Amino acid sequence: MKKLFCILLLLFGWAPATITSAFASEITEFEYDANNKLVKTISNETQTKYEYDKNGNMIGKKIIKNAVTIPKNLVRNPYFKETMENGEAKDWRTETWGAASSSFSIVKFENTNLQKITGEGIVNNGIVAVSQIIDVAADKEFVTNTTLTIEQLNHAKVQLYIDFIGADGSYVGANVTEWDKLTNGGFITLTNHGRVPASAKKAIVYALLRATNDEGSGIINVD
Repeated sequence: MKKLFCILLLLFGWAPATITSAFASEITEFEYDANNKLVKTISNETQTKYEYDKNGNMIGKKIIKNAVTIPKNLVRNPYFKETMENGEAKDWRTETWGAASSSFSIVKFENTNLQKITGEGIVNNGIVAVSQIIDVAADKEFVTNTTLTIEQLNHAKVQLYIDFIGADGSYVGANVTEWDKLTNGGFITLTNHGRVPASAKKAIVYALLRATNDEGSGIINVD
C-alpha cells in the first residue's frame, strides 16, 4: 500500500472474472463487447441483454429472471465467519501504521459477524486496517462494495481501498472511496468502480480508518 490506504470486489469484462468481498449488499456484473458496448448485466438472479442496430444504437433489451448465478467470491472469508484462536478473522491481516493503540475483534450483530476496528492516537495519514491480498485479472472493470457502521470518528475518515500490484511487486495503481461521518447506529454502503490496471497481477483490499490530522481516532464495524 502506497502509504494510503472490502469486502466485496467484483471483476468483470468481455471474459468476466470475479472477486467479491465481504462488504456486499447486491452484486452487479457488467459485460462489454469488443467495441466497449454494454451487452449484458447480471444482478442477483436477473440477467439483462442489450441489443444494438448496425450503427451501434441501442434498440432494445431482454430481461431474463432466475437465469444466472453470481460467480464465486474470490476474497477468502469475506463475511468474517471463520476466526482464529486469537479471535481475529481468518485470512485477514491487521495493520497499524502510526497509531498509539489499535484493536481488532469480531463482534456479533444479530446472526452475522462484524469486523470491529478501533484506533487511537493516529498520526496524520496513519491508518488502522484489515487487509487481504487477492489475485486479479488485468484490464477488467470492477465494482467493490462494503457495508459498515461508524461508531466514532475524530480527525479521521473511513476508506474502502484497493492497491494494485504488478508481477514484480511494484505498486501500479489504487482505487478508493471514503466516508467521514457517523452512521448513528445505521449501516452505510461504500462502492468503488473502475478498471484493473493492465499491468496488475494482484490486489490488496483494505477496510481502514485513516487519520486526517494528528491524534486521530475512530471505531468502525465492517459487515
